[in-house]
Amino acid sequence: MFCITTKYLGPTNIRGSRIVAKCRLGKRAIPYDSALSPRANHHRAAAELAYEHGWVGYSDLDTCAFAHGELPSEDGYAFLVPAN
Repeated sequence: MFCITTKYLGPTNIRGSRIVAKCRLGKRAIPYDSALSPRANHHRAAAELAYEHGWVGYSDLDTCAFAHGELPSEDGYAFLVPAN
């Protein structure tokens, strides 16, 4: 089982808003999609990082069901990804 944490980063003078997903093997940032809910944006970032490491297939990006919860600091989420 792998844990992925996500965090919202607000816009800067150079970059727009984004979600950063991190795990012990690396990290990935994706642009914030205002058409999605905040939780859906965090889920998408976690799913893309899981796909990058081969933990889920491409067709599973929108439908993968990770166990998840909000971090105690209330600035992101933690997702548990089952190992293949």
